[in-house]
Amino acid sequence: MNRLARIILIVGAVIILLLLIIIPFLSQKVVKSIQEHLNNGMEYIQTHISNSHNDFGIKKIEYSPFECSGISDYECNSKSIALYGDDALEKGKDIEYVRFSNISLRSKDVSDKNRFSLNVSTSIEYLSIDRLLKDSENNSILNFFIHNANVLLPNKLTCEQNYLHHNISTQDSKIITANNICFLESSLFNSKIHINSLFYPDVEKSHILGVLYEIFMAINGDVNNPKLQHYNIPHVIDSISITLESKKTFAEYINSDESLTSEQKQNLQRNFDSNINLIYLSAPMLLSSYFGNQSRDIVRAIGDVAKGKKKQLLISFASKNNDSSSFKPLKFFRDMNIYEWLKYLGENYNLVVETND
Repeated sequence: MNRLARIILIVGAVIILLLLIIIPFLSQKVVKSIQEHLNNGMEYIQTHISNSHNDFGIKKIEYSPFECSGISDYECNSKSIALYGDDALEKGKDIEYVRFSNISLRSKDVSDKNRFSLNVSTSIEYLSIDRLLKDSENNSILNFFIHNANVLLPNKLTCEQNYLHHNISTQDSKIITANNICFLESSLFNSKIHINSLFYPDVEKSHILGVLYEIFMAINGDVNNPKLQHYNIPHVIDSISITLESKKTFAEYINSDESLTSEQKQNLQRNFDSNINLIYLSAPMLLSSYFGNQSRDIVRAIGDVAKGKKKQLLISFASKNNDSSSFKPLKFFRDMNIYEWLKYLGENYNLVVETND
C-alpha cells in the first residue's frame, strides 16, 4: 500500500508541476502554447517512465491529450491518465491499475508577476489493484482491502497550490513561498494534507513563473545548466499538517456490505481488532526513537479514529527554526528514505497530535 501511495503522490506532483512550465509570457497564441507545452510534457513523462526500467513502480503511462481554454485565467482538461504496472498473477503482463479521470488544471490570473495559483482536481479509479498486490496467506484484512480498494482508497483528489514571490528582511534576493493543500476523499475517510515550503533560488526572473520553471528544472536535474542543479536550491519545509476524518467505522462499512456473510463479517472484524491491538503494542517501540514519548500519542490517536472512538485526527509538524541554517538543498530531501524522513522530522520539528469527537 505504501508503494501505491508513493506512486499516487509522485504522479499527482508531476501533474501539478507540469503546468508550472507551460505558461509563457502572454501573447495572442497563449492558449495554444499552453496546450502544446502541456501535452509535450506529458509525452516526455510517458517516454521517461517507459525508459526508467520500472524505477518508479510504473511500467507505462497512457493519457488523453489536454485541451485548454481561457484568457487571463486558464483551464486545461484531460479525460484520463492511466498507470500500468506488473501483473502479480501473470508474469510478463502489464495491467492498468490506477486511472485518473476528468483531470482539470486551473490557473488564476497569470498577469500578476509575484503570485501564482493553481487548482487541480481529478477522480481516481483502481481498476486492477487486486492483480497488482498478491493476496496474503494469513491476513484476511489485507486481502479485504486489496479487493475493495476502489471504495476504500481515495477516489477523489483536489489540490490548491499558491505561490508567492517576495522579499525577506534578512536577504537581498527574493524567496518563493509555496502553500499547498490537497484533499483526498474515500468511502471511509476524508483526508487533508497541508504543506508550507520555502525556496530560496539563486534565480532572477521578472515573472514568478520563470522562477518556478527553474525550480522545476532543478528538481529534475537539468544537466545543461549546472547552476540550476537541485543541490544549489536551498529549501525548507516550514510546516506539515495531516488531517484524517472518519466518515464511517470499519464495522459500519463491513456491516453494510451485503456480499459478506455474517461469519465473514465477524472474522474480518476480529482480524481488524487484532491488527489494531498489534499496532498499539508494536508501533510505539518503532517510533519512540524518532518522537520519544509522543509516539504513544500518535499510535493511540490513530487507533482511536480507526476504532470509531474519535472522528478526527490531526498530526502537525512545525519547523523549530526556519532561518538560513535550516535551509537544505533539494537533493537532501529527494534522497531521504522513510527512516531518514522520520529522523529529520523528529529532530527539526515540533509535533502536535490532536483528536476530536
